[in-house]
Parts: sequence; C-alpha cells; structure tokens
Amino acid sequence: MDILAELREVYKQEWWHTVRISDEELDKYHSKLLKQGNIFYIDNYTLVAYIEYWKITDEQLDEVLADDSWSAYNNNITDGDISFVANIWIHPNYRGDKMIDRALKRMYLERSKGCKKLVWKRNRRGKTMKLFTYGGNNGK
Repeated sequence: MDILAELREVYKQEWWHTVRISDEELDKYHSKLLKQGNIFYIDNYTLVAYIEYWKITDEQLDEVLADDSWSAYNNNITDGDISFVANIWIHPNYRGDKMIDRALKRMYLERSKGCKKLVWKRNRRGKTMKLFTYGGNNGK
C-alpha cells in the first residue's frame, strides 16, 4: 500500500477540500504530516480511514477559523494545547462500522492526551459549518 498515493486519491475525490494543490505539493504536505504524526490511519491492504489533526494554540485556532488559506504545512502543528481535527475520512464501505469508529476515536484520544481542548468542525453537505469543543482534562 502506498499511503501517499491513497491520500492523494481521497483528496482528489472528496468534495470538502476547498484548496487544490499539485500532486507534488500534496505528497510533500502528507509526507510531512505523516512524519510528524499529524495524520494517522487504518488500513486493510488499502486505506480504510484516516484522521488529520493538529495540536495548535488559541491564536492559531482563531486564524484557522478565520482564514481558509491557513496552512498547516507552514505552521507549528505539534506543540499546541488544542487538538484540532482538520480532516476525517472513512472509506464508504466502512462508514457506520462501529469497530472503525471506536478505533479512530481511541487513536485520536491517545494522541491528544495533555491537550486542554479537543476541537473539530462538523460539515455535512448543504449544512452550515459548526464548531464543537470538548473541554476537560482529557485523561490527565
């Protein structure tokens, strides 16, 4: 399995990506985030699901929410105390699969230990963007 090729295909096929970049730039972006641990995934000989998340600061969160062109590539997304889910993708054949859902949640919470907030955007086609925040000690 070539994870970069599979992430590239998801990027090209899914509707939620508002910014389009070249394959070369996309591979560079995904490579950096994979290396830093900001993308984790489940595979079964092919990509089943992935989450891209960033550990950002309050100031960065304000910037992310205000500016669609904000780039995780050019910012420190590993040292903040807010865990922000930037993308979640699950292969159509596995959507609604409780085992996959639980595994992704467990993996995300494990990687987000020590963060003061867990934040994600909920975006459904044809609906408004909503922001959800979970506060708490997150397992401390």
